[in-house]
Parts: sequence; structure tokens; C-alpha cells
Amino acid sequence: MPIEGFGFSNGATGFMGPPGFDEAAVTVGPKDGRVTAAVRIAYPGG
Repeated sequence: MPIEGFGFSNGATGFMGPPGFDEAAVTVGPKDGRVTAAVRIAYPGG
């Protein structure tokens, strides 16, 4: 378990480890390749 905060895109959560790639993957469109994502940060013990 990390001691610093951590988070994953798409609100993905893991159980006994990180989430799978497909759960956290972000699709980037063909236009300009920019992605905006809000990631909830979890803090161990908090």
C-alpha cells in the first residue's frame, strides 16, 4: 500500500491491487489528442 495519495482515471478502484487496464483506460479522440480527466485521490488511512 502506498503511503502517498493515489488515484485512477474513470473512477476505477482496485481490490487488493490496482484496477485492470480496461477499467481505468481513457479513450483519446482523433482530433487533437487532449483529454481532461478528474481523478479522485485516495489517501491511505484517511
